[in-house]
Amino acid sequence: MISRFILTTCLSLLCTSYAYSNSPYQQLLTKYVVKAKVDYAGLKKDVISLNKIINNYKTASIKDMTQAQKMAFWINAYNVCTLKLIVDFYPLKSINDISKSKRWDHVRWNVGGKKYSLNDMEHKILRKMGDPRIHFAINCASYSCPDLSSTEYKATNLEKQLEDAKNIFFNNTAKGILLKTESSFFSGKSTVLYISPIFKWFSVDFITHSGSVEKYIRKNANPPLSLKMKQHSNLKIKYLVYDWSLNK
Repeated sequence: MISRFILTTCLSLLCTSYAYSNSPYQQLLTKYVVKAKVDYAGLKKDVISLNKIINNYKTASIKDMTQAQKMAFWINAYNVCTLKLIVDFYPLKSINDISKSKRWDHVRWNVGGKKYSLNDMEHKILRKMGDPRIHFAINCASYSCPDLSSTEYKATNLEKQLEDAKNIFFNNTAKGILLKTESSFFSGKSTVLYISPIFKWFSVDFITHSGSVEKYIRKNANPPLSLKMKQHSNLKIKYLVYDWSLNK
């Protein structure tokens, strides 16, 4: 006979899973985002579902949200509005193919009865929350941007999701961080820390948090990167090339 505790736990998990899977945004992510790549062609054919999600933001009540709820909410809002932006102009090769007036500064997204631009969401709301990890969670629809998660951000799991997003980006040597030994005829061998331009563009956020970009990386890097970095007290920093091609 199943104990009341086990039965209650199973029912709780079942209800949680059911509620989670019924989220329209989660359904969309599950269907069209695979290994951080987006099926924009498929999403464009299903634009009605995307529009419903966008329209739901118009009546969102943000005022009484907790800090974690607000952060998760605005990360999702930024990402889904970026998906909508790309779909509106698809097919295209890069988000930069969209005119500046229609891209990040376009005040077109109605959230809670007020219109915002994508830059408003990022710079005026998310960055002011003081957690640099938001830069690894929001996605600008480009290859070198941190991966678009196929899981909707939730306040109840936000800490783990932000940590996961940060670690995934840190461990991506193609667009995140690469520690490399280089040889020069004049200076001999040297160890160079290649990092994403994101660390330069938003350096003030990482400096405010940890004192410097390098200190932030050293503090947050996981093995084996952290172990390799500890072997070098003086690292030359260079920036990886940013690939703006569409993450399709």
